[in-house]
Amino acid sequence: MLTDKQVKNAKPMDKRYELKDGGGLVLDVTTNGVKTWRYRYYSNGKNYKLMLGAYADQGKGGLSLKEARDLRDEAKKKLIIGSDPAEKKRSSTFSEVFREWHRIAIKGTFTDKYAYNVELRINPLIEAFGHKKIKEVTAVEILAALRQLEERGTIDLAHRARQVCDQVFRYAIGSGLTDRNPARDLQGLLRSRKTKHYPRITDPAQVGQLLRDIDRVSVFLRREMLKFHALTFVRPVEIRHAEWKEIEWDKQEWRIPASKMKSRQAHIVPLSRQAMEILSTVAPYTKHANKYIFPTSPTQCDKAISDATEAKALRKLGYSREIFTPHGFRGMASTLLHENRWDSVLIEKQLSHTIGSSVAQAYNDAEYLDERRTMMQWWADYLDRLAQENTTPQLS
Repeated sequence: MLTDKQVKNAKPMDKRYELKDGGGLVLDVTTNGVKTWRYRYYSNGKNYKLMLGAYADQGKGGLSLKEARDLRDEAKKKLIIGSDPAEKKRSSTFSEVFREWHRIAIKGTFTDKYAYNVELRINPLIEAFGHKKIKEVTAVEILAALRQLEERGTIDLAHRARQVCDQVFRYAIGSGLTDRNPARDLQGLLRSRKTKHYPRITDPAQVGQLLRDIDRVSVFLRREMLKFHALTFVRPVEIRHAEWKEIEWDKQEWRIPASKMKSRQAHIVPLSRQAMEILSTVAPYTKHANKYIFPTSPTQCDKAISDATEAKALRKLGYSREIFTPHGFRGMASTLLHENRWDSVLIEKQLSHTIGSSVAQAYNDAEYLDERRTMMQWWADYLDRLAQENTTPQLS
């Protein structure tokens, strides 16, 4: 028998695992920490597992240990009288299964924006066959809906929709709602999509010119934000929502909480001497509100800057979206750090890309921190050297 403490403290591991409570009730724990109650039972010569619901502490939504046991007991009573407790669930529509999967596997695990994007990707398929029982949906129907997306020119969306559909069916199989995954049969049948690359500048001479141009930005906060972005190469959304409370001055670190990260894992950005100087310069103007570092204006420090502000500032300098975008700071840093023979693991870690399992990522947010600190200071010094060179290359 499990205890509330055991359930609450169950941690993700390198492989998915189950904690048994007894009587067929198990707590399924995925590698990214999602906990789900399931009831395992035997009926008509087959083993089944009924998904009861997500786990959560009482008062926070989901099912507590006691509530999961009550549902297990109800399911047992149905078995005793010869009724299949999963009969109704196995008649679930594709739309219903998607909503359940989305609530358990996506919401609360990833950012709200990502959860919303997942819904947008699957909507065309829900409109096409969401009303059908999931076990009756065929590969032909899925492909027909995806072909319509291709005909509209949204080839990338077609691929992403198929991927989401595949995950929904995998969840349905694991929940005993269907026996096969027709979305998997469609691998390789869609038109090839072009890989999206954000415009970047990687020629050292052109990087130096970019930095000198940034120094010409007349609006103080925009100029310092762009300089700070070049030094830290985080995602644009992360720098727009950077808050003073996340800066640890004594350690010279910017600790971005998991709730703000794409991966939903906390991220540490070692701050170079130059980055700290920028913060010290900006502090007198925005720190008084103890909110955003680079807000809309010094008089609106509680309002995050627009997602188009950096791009507009760059365009005024002559950098169109075809030449360079704020996201390009990441590609610029990755390319030049690799070219200067920095360890790929350090670079990927600093870019907050997942290395190894999600468990390793979750428990090692400070991994290689000393080495990354050295790399980030080298990067800042390198940018200083490039900015001081007098060569002015022509942008293509």
